[in-house]
Amino acid sequence: LLLCRDDHPFAARQEVRWSALNGCRLVLQDYASGSRPLIDGALRQQGVEAQVVQEIGHPATLFPMVAEGIGISIFPALALPLPEGGRLRVRRLGGGGQTAGQIK
Repeated sequence: LLLCRDDHPFAARQEVRWSALNGCRLVLQDYASGSRPLIDGALRQQGVEAQVVQEIGHPATLFPMVAEGIGISIFPALALPLPEGGRLRVRRLGGGGQTAGQIK
């Protein structure tokens, strides 16, 4: 899943293609997370060249960093639900075959 602010262009879409992430600033969990190697592999497989601007240790830290506009994030559905009343939006990643569905 993709996490962005409500004023990000991706927030207006129902689904975001993996290729749209090229050049984006990403806030991702660090390598202590079991999902990070999967996310990195999916980005590589889809040919996405994004800039990881921050690596964090706990999934709850993703939400305020994205809310402050530091970047967007890719995270597993198990990290839901989002904090209520905020500016964050979740969108599905697609357009990349099976890889997009493997990070859950």
